[in-house]
Amino acid sequence: MMLELTILVSVALLACIVVLVFGCSCFGKSPPFKSFEDEPEDPREPYAESSGNQDGDNTSLVTFEPLPDILAKAIPSTTALRPRITCIATDEEDFTPRIVPIQQAFPRKQLTYITEMGMGWFGQVVQGVADNVLVGIRQSKVVVQVLRDDASALEMQKFLQEVAVYRAIDHPNILRLLGMCTEAIPFLVLFEYFPLGDLKTYLIENEKDIAYHKQRKILLRFAIDIACGLACLHRHNYVHCDLALRNCLVTNDLNVKIGDYGLSEEKFKEDYYDTGCDLLPVRWMAPETLTLQKGVWRTKPFTVQANIWSYGVTMWEMTQLCRQPYHWLTDEQVLEKVISKRTECLPLPYYAEDKLNIYELMKMCWREEGERPTIEELHKDLLNLQISLKYMEEVEFEKNWDLDNLEDSDESPPHETPLSSHSKYSTSQDLTTIGKLGDYPESSSSLAAASHQERFYNDLLERLSSTESYHLPLYDEPEEDS
Repeated sequence: MMLELTILVSVALLACIVVLVFGCSCFGKSPPFKSFEDEPEDPREPYAESSGNQDGDNTSLVTFEPLPDILAKAIPSTTALRPRITCIATDEEDFTPRIVPIQQAFPRKQLTYITEMGMGWFGQVVQGVADNVLVGIRQSKVVVQVLRDDASALEMQKFLQEVAVYRAIDHPNILRLLGMCTEAIPFLVLFEYFPLGDLKTYLIENEKDIAYHKQRKILLRFAIDIACGLACLHRHNYVHCDLALRNCLVTNDLNVKIGDYGLSEEKFKEDYYDTGCDLLPVRWMAPETLTLQKGVWRTKPFTVQANIWSYGVTMWEMTQLCRQPYHWLTDEQVLEKVISKRTECLPLPYYAEDKLNIYELMKMCWREEGERPTIEELHKDLLNLQISLKYMEEVEFEKNWDLDNLEDSDESPPHETPLSSHSKYSTSQDLTTIGKLGDYPESSSSLAAASHQERFYNDLLERLSSTESYHLPLYDEPEEDS
């Protein structure tokens, strides 16, 4: 009996296998995936046209999630901080006249792609070469932002809003827009290309040259450049929602421009706190720009005063050679101690030129919202500091020069005295008294230098306030009076 039962079960199992194999062979195979090299269909054609030759039952079997939605987990396309540089004008009367006329569409056939630089929330960022994009130059290297083919109408709008500020303002300390291609899909935006990259990467890669940077006062000049660009933004009713070294670019002649290519969130993930909805640079954000709602941190409208706080943190980041602000705290601790309770403050920086005065300026940026200085005031203080440091160098140089001459001669001429003795301040006072912001010795040469710098500064402010297209002089050290 047992043997017969075993045989029946075996026969039944064999029959099931035969039926299953036969059934599978009767069904047609699924078509293979379409190659990425095939000609893509226009994503904006009506659905009826694109599916007219397909069987109705097959078109609804499987739906694949598009690649941009996968990327969005790492680079949100609807972050609260976009556009990164936004206009805060409340009505049309607050808008200042356009400085730069709207550019005509750049011919796509004059673009040649070289290499991909990375991915932004919008799509690819590509380095390329553009023909005749600059007057008198046959070919120029450019950076091209390419909006995804399947971008939604909202994403198209955000993409264009991102570049609105660059269409409105032409300034030597703000990234320059060279052209746009928006007459067809995909949208393209062309920016000037800087091989040195963003300021954070530049300082990290050149950390070994810190002595050279301090000798040439390059870090101070970087801070002045950022302040100058930010002053222009504020004057034209714009604020930067993510001001940091990673969102500034270094030119070939070591000047700094505010602007970026849209790669910061992907390149510097550690600088952003993921709320589940947005990526927020909480270590750079002013306390009044964040609020906790139902356990989730949300952003509040950015203001000019909030930008001042971020500028102070950016100065600290630069003088610490890109050390992350509050690096001893986690993001959650930053939100608690810096944003909520305001019990934590960034310490005195290590590498700044005249770091005590620099740190005083930083602390002014971190006051209560209504007590912070304007960017114009900070810019003037930084220029004054630059002047005082230059004067101290000249005094030290002439003092050493006189000492060398005395050692080379048997005796010093009775009518010659060291240059420092003509100053109101003794040598021992130079580092403490002369170093104060806006405090200059009352010697004829120093007064002349101060007067020269004051004229330079007043002329600079006048140009900054102009609404016409212009290019400011670079912040080189002033020429010595003969």
